[in-house]
Amino acid sequence: MRRLIQRRTIDYTSTMVRYTQWTPTRRRFITGSQCGEFTLWDGQSFKVEMNFQAHDQAIRSIIWSYNDNWMVSGDDQGSIRYWENNTKHVEAFSAYEESVRDLRKDLKFCSRSDDAIIKIWDFAKCQEEHSLIGYVL
Repeated sequence: MRRLIQRRTIDYTSTMVRYTQWTPTRRRFITGSQCGEFTLWDGQSFKVEMNFQAHDQAIRSIIWSYNDNWMVSGDDQGSIRYWENNTKHVEAFSAYEESVRDLRKDLKFCSRSDDAIIKIWDFAKCQEEHSLIGYVL
């Protein structure tokens, strides 16, 4: 038996969306654009909850904390930013000279850049703990 699958396309922004990430609870998701904007979406109705300028460069990576209280984002300029779940900006620092291409999380989080450096960060302290140089993923 075939099931009908409904698909819907929403034409919301004129700039390219570079990254999309669901919250851990799957109630909301956020998109990061080429022009550095975040758009926060309701995951049920697919309506925009909020749209704002988050970075000066293209957003390349986004992760949420497991408890859905924090978010971390990275951009083309090598900047990493911390956010509260209500999208209040908390912390920003220049982590790389190249684009932040990837973020991974646990009690700590890892970031990766075009310069072949992987950095391990203490999430609570907003501090870099280790750098692994020469790794290409």
